[in-house]
Amino acid sequence: MHYTVKVGDTLPSICQRFRVEVDDVLRINPSIRTVHHRLVVGQVIRLPATVVVDCPVPEPVLERIIPTAAGVTVRIVSLTRRRIPERVLICRVRGTRVISCIVVIRFTCALGWQTIFRRDDIGLPLQFMDTCCLLGDDREQVIIGGMSVTRNNPGLCFMVLGWHNDQVVELVNHLHTPIPQGTVRVEGSRLVVGSSTGQTSYVWNGSSMVESR
Repeated sequence: MHYTVKVGDTLPSICQRFRVEVDDVLRINPSIRTVHHRLVVGQVIRLPATVVVDCPVPEPVLERIIPTAAGVTVRIVSLTRRRIPERVLICRVRGTRVISCIVVIRFTCALGWQTIFRRDDIGLPLQFMDTCCLLGDDREQVIIGGMSVTRNNPGLCFMVLGWHNDQVVELVNHLHTPIPQGTVRVEGSRLVVGSSTGQTSYVWNGSSMVESR
């Protein structure tokens, strides 16, 4: 999006009006060097493509998204730093065994609510464990987990969902590798996983979560 500077405009006032971050505008406008840079009337500047317009945000119709007869738990998480946060859904279907699925939906004025991530047929009774910020900025991540139902391999199973490279990704995935006597906690920007065999930390290195002991 492009904006033409008008009388009285400053960079902070423009960013506040369009609900964008000053750092993002500086990044895509190299000629504007600082937040106090004097803007010239008629000057055209670029604004991030994530600028959202003021349009009504309806409630999503979950029946179109989740499996039939599924129970659903919803958490609002700002995965992408957009003005309208994403919604993460855990759906659970009970039959001969519990089957869960994870769905992430996002709203845009042009398309409405759209599914941007989906994992089906997870054979665990999942629940939300925590919401955190592990990536060094204000993007949020969500920790989802549950206890393994396999008798000969019990333990905690979990995953961490976040936003990276313009998509929802599994930053850490232990859904299929139970952690005996497992615990998960967040310490600042570290994810700490405890088990009967010791403790492991995960730290973001700019591109992935790196494991360390």
